[in-house]
Amino acid sequence: MKKFVTGLRYGDWKTRLYVISIPVCVLLGAGLIIASFFVNSMIMFLIGVALGISAIALLQNYAIEEVMTERTEEGQKPTEKRAVTLKRPAEPELQEPEKLEERPEEKPERLPQKPEAAEVKEKEPQERKNVESKKPKTRETKPQKEKSRPEKPEGKKPELNRAEKAEELVSYDEKKIKQVLYKYKVRKDHKMIMIDEWKEKDVHQCPVYIWVHRGRVHFLMIEGETREISLPLAEAATLKYRKGVVCKAKEEYIQMRKNSLLSAVFEPFLPTYHSGNKNGRPVVYKNLFELGHGLLVTNTSARTVMELLHPEFQVEDSVTRNREYNDFYREIYKNSILFREQVIPTKEYQGRVNDILQQLAGSGAAEQEYEDTLQQLYRSQLITQEYITYYLQYRGQLQSTEAVRQGKRLQKGKRLRKRRKNRSR
Repeated sequence: MKKFVTGLRYGDWKTRLYVISIPVCVLLGAGLIIASFFVNSMIMFLIGVALGISAIALLQNYAIEEVMTERTEEGQKPTEKRAVTLKRPAEPELQEPEKLEERPEEKPERLPQKPEAAEVKEKEPQERKNVESKKPKTRETKPQKEKSRPEKPEGKKPELNRAEKAEELVSYDEKKIKQVLYKYKVRKDHKMIMIDEWKEKDVHQCPVYIWVHRGRVHFLMIEGETREISLPLAEAATLKYRKGVVCKAKEEYIQMRKNSLLSAVFEPFLPTYHSGNKNGRPVVYKNLFELGHGLLVTNTSARTVMELLHPEFQVEDSVTRNREYNDFYREIYKNSILFREQVIPTKEYQGRVNDILQQLAGSGAAEQEYEDTLQQLYRSQLITQEYITYYLQYRGQLQSTEAVRQGKRLQKGKRLRKRRKNRSR
């Protein structure tokens, strides 16, 4: 700032013009930019930007140089005189040859020092030190360079994979999807599911088209590059429940967060996340279904799998392994899981519960076992009190009607016996 003030006082007309032009350009440019927003003029905005750039260019290309000179006159004290001139700064290209010449001279001195410093930090055991002391120094530098090089890309791989995963579905427009379906001969009755994990086939959180053809179930994985996997129907004959899979919801299904045609289509098949506690700390978990061996699908995809493949639903937990519960209780319990995980709708669940309770009422179970089963279902909140009242009356009606039928059978038997006796006479 002092140089600009002295430039105005002691500089020539070029220097003074240079000092004045910089604040004028800055102020005028800022004013035009601000005014352009009120007037809605693009021309004023561009002119203001150009003035700002010109002010920066002046500052970089020119500098004020101040020179102090002394003069003495006879009979007077020595005085100083200031001279201010405008000068371009020296270009750095003249110094580059000196730097380039110094580098090759320094390299031979620094190279032997690097492996020695690395050896002290990395190679602590005495056996390694004895072996390496016999080797020439020129050989020691090569393996260290080879070790240090792959470490950098390994650290960057997860970020690159995450970025690529986020862009997987963006390139699939309507035309490309039709081409993919035609290429893999996908049937018209195909369905959509979401595979959460399939370690054997290296599939992870992937939208999938599924269909059945000639005794095999086909899976078309929609990834960066599409691929098809098929299995015999016999290998997809069971569907197991996998409860409480702890996960990090913010890091899952990254490709579904980008706006695309496929992300909108497959969004209903994303898993349902729940919050809970494990070992005294809060966690987020999801419930999955395992088709066959190792193929995990989301809970929202299980309904499609059940309707298409009709697998046997299996649950292995403390309830199904408990001998206090009979088969009727276990069946209602398994259907409650399907209802809770949105695999079957409300009406279908109620219909299945009623069918199982009717089978229980008509079975040969003792009266005490029948009542205990209803109470167990009520305590587990699988049925309401209304169900208990209704099915106690229902069993009474069944028993009365069965007693009437047995009485009729006895009477018919007596009549037949009398007829036979009369004929024999």
